[in-house]
Amino acid sequence: MKSKLFILILIMSVVFISCNNKDKKETTTDPNAVETTKSENLKLQVYYFFSAHRCPSCNSIEENVKTVMNTKFAEEIKDGKVAISYLNIEDEANKAIVEKLQVYGSSLILIQYKNKEEIVHDLTEYAFTYSGKQPEVFTSGLTDTIKSYIN
Repeated sequence: MKSKLFILILIMSVVFISCNNKDKKETTTDPNAVETTKSENLKLQVYYFFSAHRCPSCNSIEENVKTVMNTKFAEEIKDGKVAISYLNIEDEANKAIVEKLQVYGSSLILIQYKNKEEIVHDLTEYAFTYSGKQPEVFTSGLTDTIKSYIN
């Protein structure tokens, strides 16, 4: 019985470490702090960061983000109001943005451009809470959040 409990705790620890589901708060950064190729009318940059080893929750977040972006915001993406990037945190090409946003694991970060200011919104905790077990809550909440940031 003790060995089964130990194995269960070990597996749970590996999943939590690989996802690195940290509490992060909204922060305002310097307008030049996050490098992105943005158009004049870009109002929101959506980043989904991931690593090579992903848990089911990580996969569901990416899938649900893609669904929301492709079905609800295709026109805004086409018009350049919203941009989406899926970035591997282990890829050297993404090192600068990963360091600037202090991303350590799978993360969902939205950067709102408002009055020449960048406002960083970290939705990682929300994504891990709802995406896997309540995808309809996640997709509805993400949709509403994005709409509020671009209007």
